[in-house]
Amino acid sequence: MRKLILLLAVFFAAFSIQTKAQTTVSIGSGTGTSNFIPIYYLYDYSYSQTIYTAAELTGGGAPAPGYINKIRYKSKAAVASTSNWKDWEIYIANTSKTSFTGVTDYISSSSMTMVFDGTLPASLTANDWIELTFSTPFLWDGSSNVVVAVRDKTLGWGTAPTWAGYTLAPPSGSKGIYFYQDNTTIDPTSPTALYTGATNTVAQIQLEMGSATPCSGMPTAGSATSSTTNACSGAPFSLGLSGQTQASGLTYQWQSATSSSGPWSDIVGATTLSYTTSQTTTTWYRCKVACGSDEAISDALEVTTPSLIGGTYTINDALPT
Repeated sequence: MRKLILLLAVFFAAFSIQTKAQTTVSIGSGTGTSNFIPIYYLYDYSYSQTIYTAAELTGGGAPAPGYINKIRYKSKAAVASTSNWKDWEIYIANTSKTSFTGVTDYISSSSMTMVFDGTLPASLTANDWIELTFSTPFLWDGSSNVVVAVRDKTLGWGTAPTWAGYTLAPPSGSKGIYFYQDNTTIDPTSPTALYTGATNTVAQIQLEMGSATPCSGMPTAGSATSSTTNACSGAPFSLGLSGQTQASGLTYQWQSATSSSGPWSDIVGATTLSYTTSQTTTTWYRCKVACGSDEAISDALEVTTPSLIGGTYTINDALPT
């Protein structure tokens, strides 16, 4: 019995430490509304980028540096279903930008980290927070501003949206930019759309964050993950790690190979915890994680791409007699 009590005490102590290690950082307050950010679901497709300053993060209690594990947005209107705008991508980056000079002053998603590629809850309730868990935690460096980009890629549209928002004007330029249109998805690497705009009224957000202590000794590299394991030729997808050491001071180098046994080659420029790429043939991926001179290699992952079928084909559309 005493052993059981001791084990339970250790468990709850560990749980308490883990819970305390997470901080909810709230940015923005009040009763304002944001129509266009994070998404504008009165049209088929939309995309937005918002800059949240380092002062806003630290003012909300963010650990510096710290890992962002989750993000939340608050709906102000009861929505029966999210089926027409449920598929989201979220990209994040540290940035020195303090504002956007206009809609062409965007940050390409190729310079950001895709942290979420998934589906929203089936329905929302007014004034409830939508919580989205990142596939790979994002490391905020503790001093830069943060840009958050959200892409709605679901064909369909809903009623006029309202999100909890707030207004904060930078010294110059705009705090957020947005894009929306029907029929054609919006490319996050180079966003353009039929309708665009810039605004200082943006979405209130909550970030779930944990402290990033400096790395020490041999890190754990964990296992490579992907937003898809079956990628169409040329279609972007995001690589990440699961079960890896979370600390500041770590460096990353993604590698690729045509088989699980190698040979492995470094991917030029793939030096972040999460990396967005594309391929034309089936490829294996793994990541080297280093703390100083101590280096570990993750378990590898295969991402398949079906081979294109060549040849000449005749479609017989004649009606039967």
